[in-house]
Amino acid sequence: RQLQLFILLFAASSLLFQLPSGAFASSPSEITAADSETDESNGFTMLDGAYGVDTFTIGTSTYAIVTGNIDNGVQIIDISDPTDIVAVDAETDGANGFTALDGAREVEMFTIGDSTYAIVTASDDGGIQIIDISDPENIVATDAVIDAGPTGTLSSARDVATFTIDSSTYAIVAAQAADSVGGVKIFDISDPTNIVAKDYECDDNFSFPDPECGGSFTALGGATGVDTFTIGSSTYAIVVSYTDDGVTIIDISDVDNIVAKDTETDGSNGFTMLDQATGVETFTVGSSTYAIVTSLADDGVQIIDISDVDNIVAVDAETDGANGFTMLDGAEDVHTFTIGDSTYAIVSGHQDDGVQIINISDPTDIVAADAETDGLNSFSGLDGPYGVKTFTIGTSTYAIVASYEDDAVQIIELKCTNSCVSDTSTTTDEGSSTCARLVILGNCGTIAINNDEYRIIHPWSTIPTTEVMVGEPVSITISTPHNYAAGKINSVSVYTEILGSAADYEESTHIYYTVNGDHYVS
Repeated sequence: RQLQLFILLFAASSLLFQLPSGAFASSPSEITAADSETDESNGFTMLDGAYGVDTFTIGTSTYAIVTGNIDNGVQIIDISDPTDIVAVDAETDGANGFTALDGAREVEMFTIGDSTYAIVTASDDGGIQIIDISDPENIVATDAVIDAGPTGTLSSARDVATFTIDSSTYAIVAAQAADSVGGVKIFDISDPTNIVAKDYECDDNFSFPDPECGGSFTALGGATGVDTFTIGSSTYAIVVSYTDDGVTIIDISDVDNIVAKDTETDGSNGFTMLDQATGVETFTVGSSTYAIVTSLADDGVQIIDISDVDNIVAVDAETDGANGFTMLDGAEDVHTFTIGDSTYAIVSGHQDDGVQIINISDPTDIVAADAETDGLNSFSGLDGPYGVKTFTIGTSTYAIVASYEDDAVQIIELKCTNSCVSDTSTTTDEGSSTCARLVILGNCGTIAINNDEYRIIHPWSTIPTTEVMVGEPVSITISTPHNYAAGKINSVSVYTEILGSAADYEESTHIYYTVNGDHYVS
């Protein structure tokens, strides 16, 4: 027979009734420097003007590919040990078949079958480069497209996002000065050795509209950032524009005939942080889809509900120097990630020489979590940061930042220490407090049952369970950080239940333990 184990933690009364609402849930409240490397050191040769970054895994190893905007190349880095990253390969424009890396900007990886590839935008070349990165120690150019010049569809190519429809893989490229105004172009990259151009649209809201540009695209001027998302059976892109100070939603489900859906610009309909919009990433909370956009001129971020692609809505915005936000001056790139049940964003502040962590779990009320700047707390590779990406090693979450001025990459561990906060509520109601039914450990510590480790624990009725065989030993380990200032675990209750029986924990087998030596079994 099998048992299910339920764990409830009860701390001292001082913790339950004196701390403010929100104590003890997980948050990356203290980010720490893990490692950094600079160009022309320790085998790193393509980090001059480090700009874009993406991560990927091959076997059991994790890697990053970084673009060197000034070096006109890409650098492959083994980041499997975030405290000791290693250069493994690099390539530059004009060598070994690489023809479209001049002014390398952004990069995104994708997979076709068993192979891993990267697509790089090259602003000076006005092109894109496909690279086979399946062997990180020997990356290979596979195909490239260049379309530069005053009417080039890839002139000043900036950002790129990949997506799949049915069995085909595509890329959408945002070109800042395509057709001299800005636009987006779709490519079929299903065969990385023979990429095929699909539909193209450019901005038509200028005094000299291009005949090829669709009149419904009015906010693609200086297109700089793009991301893709799906709602139902349809695939969409969100494009941000540096010149038009706006965002455009595009239906890209038919790659041969992409269609503009909704457009918003700075200063209208509650949008306040789109001046020189630069970066964008989409995320989901519950059943809704959102986007977070960085604003270079506004020094801030804009949160947008994009669940209704025909009617996108501004829901919140924050700027540098307000409400605890200290590293959004010249906000450039953004990446979202989750820890437990919470969603966060990390933003690079190019002018602040730092990064800002934001809790975006409630998109209508985003909150500054932590921030760090170059030259403090062992951070030595954050001068002029652009690209940022998060990744996980084991149970830990990290970020890699590409820093243009430092010609460097900075590895950051995103972790929780003393200042953890929670979404649990407290009350002084004696005997009936909901705190008695809430686990308050969160990411500030761990619970492990045999080999199952729980870092986020929900209200008692939805606690995840570990099934074990009756008669087998069970080891339960509960821990808090050594320097946790608010308190320690005072007591633990363990409830066991026969699998499939009525979930009446009060009548189940009960083991009770307190730190002062009390032990009860009923």
